[in-house]
Amino acid sequence: MPKETGIIFSTPLVPKVLDGTKTVTRRLRGLKEINENPDDWGYLFSVGHSEFGFINRKTDDCIVLKCPYGGVGDWLRLKETWAVRAYFADRQAADVEYQAGGFENRPCAIAEYDKWIGSQAKYNREWNSSLFMPKWASRKKMPIVSVTPVRLQAITEEDAVVEGMQPYYNYQGILKAPARGVFHVTWNILNPKYPWAGNFWAWRIEWREML
Repeated sequence: MPKETGIIFSTPLVPKVLDGTKTVTRRLRGLKEINENPDDWGYLFSVGHSEFGFINRKTDDCIVLKCPYGGVGDWLRLKETWAVRAYFADRQAADVEYQAGGFENRPCAIAEYDKWIGSQAKYNREWNSSLFMPKWASRKKMPIVSVTPVRLQAITEEDAVVEGMQPYYNYQGILKAPARGVFHVTWNILNPKYPWAGNFWAWRIEWREML
């Protein structure tokens, strides 16, 4: 049975996931062991549905790491900053607002509402962390079509575009930064503990665009 995993996106990137201009993401989770010394390791090959073999170039030790987001045929579920603005017990549905923009009426059983919002709440006036977004509040699922371990600095201009980046031009129409450069800056903002300069290993995860 396909695995479904919630995956967090920052508010500025959510619209790009929703409109299909971002269909690839790079994630570090599950790679801590080799990212302590990323230059020492090389990728060998896939050894299972979501498992990948690596070799230490200095010691010839081999390890197998599992991508925590799944593999081909599994699903990602969008997690983003959100808030419940109203709950309708008679219809068992909640009005959900999304910080990235948008407002949806989502089916939500009373038990689920009590679990995630609290039995006494009628309106939630504060934004909720994307970390705690439940399945019923998520507005998009994406089927995974490829997972590959890659080094950060190996990203191409074309791959930066499907990561949701666009070249930056000034008001005179002069190119100031290619999409790859924009990805570099964006990565450092979102991942200060693992900066671009470290050229860490990451999971390159691609999904098929669908509603």
